[in-house]
Amino acid sequence: MRKRRVAIIGAGPAGLFTAEGLVGKVDVTIFERGDRMSARTECRLPELDHCPCETCAILEGDGGAGGMSDGKLTFGRGTQGLDVFDPATYDDLLAAVGKRFVELARSGGIPYRLVSSSSTKTPNWRGTGLTFQTYPLLHFGTEGIRAVTQLQILDLVERGVKFVRRGIDDVFPSSGKVAVQHRDGTEEFDAVVIATGLAGTGWSERVLRGLGATLVPGHAGFGLRVEAPAKALEPAFEEFYDWKLVSDDDDWQVRTFCCNQRGFVVNENHRSLGFINVNGHSYLLEKKSQFSNFALILRIAQTDEISDPPEYVRTLARGVNDAAGGTAVQTIEEFLRVARGRRRKLRRTNHKAIAFDFGRVLPKRVHGAFARFILALSEALPDLLPNGVIYAPEAKYYGYRIAVDRGWQVSGVPGVYVVGNASGYLDSHVACAVSGIEAARNILGG
Repeated sequence: MRKRRVAIIGAGPAGLFTAEGLVGKVDVTIFERGDRMSARTECRLPELDHCPCETCAILEGDGGAGGMSDGKLTFGRGTQGLDVFDPATYDDLLAAVGKRFVELARSGGIPYRLVSSSSTKTPNWRGTGLTFQTYPLLHFGTEGIRAVTQLQILDLVERGVKFVRRGIDDVFPSSGKVAVQHRDGTEEFDAVVIATGLAGTGWSERVLRGLGATLVPGHAGFGLRVEAPAKALEPAFEEFYDWKLVSDDDDWQVRTFCCNQRGFVVNENHRSLGFINVNGHSYLLEKKSQFSNFALILRIAQTDEISDPPEYVRTLARGVNDAAGGTAVQTIEEFLRVARGRRRKLRRTNHKAIAFDFGRVLPKRVHGAFARFILALSEALPDLLPNGVIYAPEAKYYGYRIAVDRGWQVSGVPGVYVVGNASGYLDSHVACAVSGIEAARNILGG
């Protein structure tokens, strides 16, 4: 009897864990347009006037954006995708994902550390008015997550998963099956899983609209990345490595995200959406800097003034790039308009970001929300204001939410599934992996 055939488009965490759930039971083919992990390198854009890359080494390739991240895996339930995840099995699947990463790391002698195994909340942290949160966390570092991803792919190949280095042009129904079209022709599958992540946002939205899927604007996140000498941020890192502070600012929530002790700020080209982003990296063992960094994310929801949050965030990001000439940087004192008549030297790890006044492009409400958060944070971290810098843009958009069922099948489009970042509900490595496992179970029939 012929095995069913399933195509997975994208080899990020969501795609790889979909394959984990299917391998041995159906024939699995993963299409990935980016490079093998061994060929992925740091972005050359800061050294050049334009991007020469056909695919982005930071966002595309084996492991997706998560494979070139700082290697922090969070296992708290959080709020992501809770209207789609099966609540009866979600916690068990979180644990299964964690167990799989640890198994892979141990099999390859890859170091990692368990930072925390519990969740806590501390209101009014150090008198700031901000809530300090911790959650279960594994840290592999940028070098570790790359090594673990390579081991996972090698294992999947040995178990029969076929990897094809090819982009997909289109997906469409064909005689009761689902066809994928690429440069060498058309292939039919019993099911197709779209797992194209951040870099594939423009492509996936186009294809899903063509299939008749319903795309709904959800909330979106526009962010800045803050960097300061490591000592200035040490009190927060001493309490928890990936510290999260949350403040409600009217209808828009501001929070910290992706904290990197003695790390680096890097550029990444979100080509399909037309802007260059900043992000933070940190290494577990290999490389350390004298600076630490974290992101500040402003949650933007639908209002009378903002009908389409994802497009609002994308427009803001493009606006910063256009006005500054690329990614931009400013001292915190200048951002807050508290500079004392002298320009401080921009001490930083990303030397190609361009000095720029964010007040020229950020709407007053956006600028004000960030300013109030930073001022509150400075009550506990007094060395932050005189020594820190801010980079932009860091857009953590959630994209358009795709109408899906509990098993991540696109509503009204039989045989087509969308998982991970591409679904519009998720942005964490582990949550994306869980969505892939759930989709695999649905494809197999429960």
